Amino acid sequence: MAATRRFRRLFRPATVPASFASRRGFSLIELLVVVAIVGVLVGLLLPAIQSARESARRTQCLNNARQIGIAMLGFETANGFYAPSNSTGAGAMWPPNNPKEHGMFALLLPYLDNGSLLTTLGYDYEQNWNAAANRPAAQTIISTFACSSTPDGPRRITAARYPTNDDKSWGPACNDYSTIVGVESVLYTAVGQTAPASRQRLGMLPTNSRTVAAHVRDGLSNTLAVIECGNRPLRFFNGHPMAVRSSAATSPCDKHNDSMAAAWADNGATFPLNGADPSTGVQNSFCYHTDATGRVPASGVTSGGQCVMNCTNWDEPYSFHPGGVNAVFGDGSSRFLADDLSPLTMIAIVTRSGGEIASPP
Repeated sequence: MAATRRFRRLFRPATVPASFASRRGFSLIELLVVVAIVGVLVGLLLPAIQSARESARRTQCLNNARQIGIAMLGFETANGFYAPSNSTGAGAMWPPNNPKEHGMFALLLPYLDNGSLLTTLGYDYEQNWNAAANRPAAQTIISTFACSSTPDGPRRITAARYPTNDDKSWGPACNDYSTIVGVESVLYTAVGQTAPASRQRLGMLPTNSRTVAAHVRDGLSNTLAVIECGNRPLRFFNGHPMAVRSSAATSPCDKHNDSMAAAWADNGATFPLNGADPSTGVQNSFCYHTDATGRVPASGVTSGGQCVMNCTNWDEPYSFHPGGVNAVFGDGSSRFLADDLSPLTMIAIVTRSGGEIASPP
């Protein structure tokens, strides 16, 4: 009997304290409250995280602009003049003894990444940018020319992505920056101004030019050289791709939504400032149809558009950064321009000898 009592004491079930016995799991209401609190916290933190990421991308894009500015100055130091926006072959200025077709960004290769890019790519200035010998180089995505904020990211022009683009068969790499060769008279008309003579409407780096500082009478630090034009060749309007145009569209409305020149080496991937209609994203002097008829509207082509930034990337300044675009000025400096810049101020900083009194912000 004594042994049995000892055995029972040793193996007696443990007693549970009353405080523990009274505890229980979460009720459904408590669980829902916790989930709601977590949801609110995520809702508060996610925009901040996204904002921080975009801020980092904008900073990287601004650094790209800074590198382009340094390369521009490197070209000027080596050659005694600034690289032109583009070289168009016959009558062109580059190379001096055998002019060919090149975009300005191809001319800057020797002055990027300590000169290693030109050696690595093997780009030949004695042949056109799209010649067979230059295609391997032109297909190379160059990080300095790509802004990570663009929806399509660093990219090439391929048939799968841009099926109506003229360069889709061989896939040159794209550029998210561009020069502006001048201001078209239609923009002056749109803002109620009389357009001055064509020489006063020139941008800093005209086609086939050999610009020196003396040509930039408005001042290098006040004159725009390069600006963002992101995600070409696909046309965007207010942050979204433009609709595919009608297959029945007739000239001048027969533009495809992915037909723009966009390669960094392309001598055609530059543009004049036209201004655009903020309600449609269509440039002044152009039209674009997505309806079934494809006919030119009764009013003809677009006119009167005063939007000069972040309405469309249809050969107009455009970025995917909230509030503005990154730009490079003639002195090599890079700045972020707010997209509420007035058309008159934009005209003033694009033209190199317009005589306007305007300083970029």
